[in-house]
Amino acid sequence: MTQVDSRARIIAAAKHELHEVGILGLRVQDVANRAGTSVSLIHKYFEDRDGLLAQVLGDMHDERIDNWETLFSHALSDSMPRGEYSVENLLSNLPLPNSNMFQSLGWDRVQMLAALKDNPKLRARIEQTTQRLFSLTLKVVSNADASKHPNPGLHRVISLSLAA
Repeated sequence: MTQVDSRARIIAAAKHELHEVGILGLRVQDVANRAGTSVSLIHKYFEDRDGLLAQVLGDMHDERIDNWETLFSHALSDSMPRGEYSVENLLSNLPLPNSNMFQSLGWDRVQMLAALKDNPKLRARIEQTTQRLFSLTLKVVSNADASKHPNPGLHRVISLSLAA
């Protein structure tokens, strides 16, 4: 078994545990048992529980941004002339707050925010990826054509995009 396989199994096990018991219930021993490895190997790869959380929650945040980028890839294209899509088109692609996707993202985000306070490794990782999200959001919003149908919904687009 390779180091990559072990790390991947540990990360998958930690994600599973986070979904099952949350941050407060996550125990390194349980992650090791689920991954079929030892606690010492987890400490070798991630230093400690905070390092493991930084990796897993950071990866989940990156995945959320990747999904957001895919969802709005048409609006991020440099080859698309400005104004090819309207704010209404942008709004129609956003998940509604009562959708399963939005609610599951919310739970993951709550866990991430709860861990940020006491985990400087996670905080550094999230600050870095949040800059990427902010840049993507600015590009999408600046490429949207709000002039076709002047609509106060643009404020909603900006606030929901930043909340993503």
